[in-house]
Amino acid sequence: MSVGAILMSLSTVVVALNAQLLRRLDLRPDTISGQAPANKREPT
Repeated sequence: MSVGAILMSLSTVVVALNAQLLRRLDLRPDTISGQAPANKREPT
């Protein structure tokens, strides 16, 4: 039972760390590819 409690605590720490990492990511579609969106590109 004590092993389960330790693993549960470790799991909570991992979830909290992942949440902090995801907070820093910029997941907007226009920044993922590094290019401007199709509707904002310069005409050629």
